[in-house]
Amino acid sequence: MSANTIWNSIDSSSYANIDEAVVKEMMFNLTLDFDTQTLSGCVTHLLNKKDDKVQIISFDSKNLVVTRAQYRGSSRLDLWRGTTFNVTDPDPVLGSAVSVNISSHYSTDEDIYIRLYYTVSPSSEAVLWL
Repeated sequence: MSANTIWNSIDSSSYANIDEAVVKEMMFNLTLDFDTQTLSGCVTHLLNKKDDKVQIISFDSKNLVVTRAQYRGSSRLDLWRGTTFNVTDPDPVLGSAVSVNISSHYSTDEDIYIRLYYTVSPSSEAVLWL
């Protein structure tokens, strides 16, 4: 996908659709490989859905290779479901949008989890390898 669109009315420096869903917690599970200077693993977002009609949750990213996405409801009985996702071509300043498709059967103010599996490249600005 090449057209990068800002999805919210609050922050023009973010692709995240924060008008429609708010991240409450982030949990990381990462492996560091010093030989290849990469990080790999997953981040799990606990978020609150603000609109019944929302079927796509967008996140900001920069120099990440996203390999898989999953989501589930907040009940411990809910199972993780694999889902499709899209990563836009990078903007030099903002990076890329990662858009994750979720089911619309979650209601307003319901918490859901989204998990993204990824690798951080050695060129990432967020990591300084010494």
